[in-house]
Amino acid sequence: MISSISQINNNQKIKKIKSLTGIDKAIFFSLINKSFGMIRISVTAYLIIRCLTPNEQGYWYTFLSLGSLAVFAEMGFLNIISQFVGHEFAHLTENTDGIISGTDEKIERFISFIQFALKFYCFIIPIAFCLLTFIGSIFLKQSGGDFLIILAWIMYSFTGAAILSVSLFSSILNGCNKVADVQKCTFFSLLISNLGLWSALLLGLKLWGLFVGMFLNIISGIILFYFVSPNLWKQIFQTKTQRPYNWFSETLPLQWRYALSWISGYFIFQFITPAAMFYAGAEAAGKTGLSVSLVWSVLMAANIWPSAKTPLFNMFIARNERKNLDKLFNITLKQSILVFCTGGLSLLFICAVLFPMFHWDNRILSPVEIFLLIIIGLINLLAANWATYLRAHKQEPYMLPSVVGAILTGMAIWLSMKLFASTAVTIWSYCIASLIMLIPYRLIFIIKRKEYSKFSNYRELINNV
Repeated sequence: MISSISQINNNQKIKKIKSLTGIDKAIFFSLINKSFGMIRISVTAYLIIRCLTPNEQGYWYTFLSLGSLAVFAEMGFLNIISQFVGHEFAHLTENTDGIISGTDEKIERFISFIQFALKFYCFIIPIAFCLLTFIGSIFLKQSGGDFLIILAWIMYSFTGAAILSVSLFSSILNGCNKVADVQKCTFFSLLISNLGLWSALLLGLKLWGLFVGMFLNIISGIILFYFVSPNLWKQIFQTKTQRPYNWFSETLPLQWRYALSWISGYFIFQFITPAAMFYAGAEAAGKTGLSVSLVWSVLMAANIWPSAKTPLFNMFIARNERKNLDKLFNITLKQSILVFCTGGLSLLFICAVLFPMFHWDNRILSPVEIFLLIIIGLINLLAANWATYLRAHKQEPYMLPSVVGAILTGMAIWLSMKLFASTAVTIWSYCIASLIMLIPYRLIFIIKRKEYSKFSNYRELINNV
């Protein structure tokens, strides 16, 4: 009897913890993935410090920042895919054998859109490769990179473009509310790719380790995502739709807005490391890149909560379940903030106390600069939560502030680096620009949230906004 009461109390405590933290199956596997991500970043940082010179470290993180230029080809379409798939999947069910069922019209719309997305990416991936190769090669040559560095960049550009195919499959499955399955596959794919990357670093392949890791990520990712639901993919590839759907015209009004927002995001998140490389040198770029990478890993971990719930946001809106939508959003916002603040303070302790003990403090920025980056990360986390909520309505109200924020942030970083060639001055400018942009981000969220709640479904919203 006492044992039964104890078991009941334990179950109640577990339920209370789950309610407080919001950890469900999707978030649980996401947390495992992000926990491994923290280990992965830590091991990679250690091997970079051990196996690369300060200058090579600068080129390493410059490669990573320049690789994000793929957004200029992809232009936020992955987010549109996840949204549209989620809205169409809300009216369907999946059988135990993985086959989608529902009315013929709904099934056909669902499959037609995914087929459209697959064809669209057949054009995006080659464009991304050409873009990365051209811009990156010119930048690296101007920054003093030799032939071998540029050759390593070209090979990394190939994998940087091809990885978009893995992201495409991931977005489709996320739209089908298979977040837990996607996170499990992502974990194993990243494990395989990072084992390859670490081995390459230990074998002395240096910058080529990025190519090795990314190549393994592509191969393992495609295989794993296919086996999440092979019958679903067979249904998608084998079905010939009968009705004509002009998905291009339906996505275009949202696409160009997303394109501007995502391109702007490059200057907000990735511009600082190449700027440091160009104006302050490879060693400064290495410190900046490693520090930004550590802070952004905490940001991505905190962003699990809204990301994992995005398919549910889409479905609640499609079904006009407004109360459930707002309740879920408010909970996930608080939980993501709590996770980021905890992780940010832990990171600050590690960088300020542990790194100097191992004499690694000369490979990262100062604690004050890292603290400012954490503040910037918190601002971006808030904006990301608000944007996730509003974008689930198939709207992009943050296009204009994203462009303004990119210009303001880009100018602050560029002028600070050009005039002072100082990471400290640049990060202070970066932080001030982010704080200024927090005001319009918040005002837009308040206004648009109230406006969108007046409409019964997203189609009515699209016709009236």
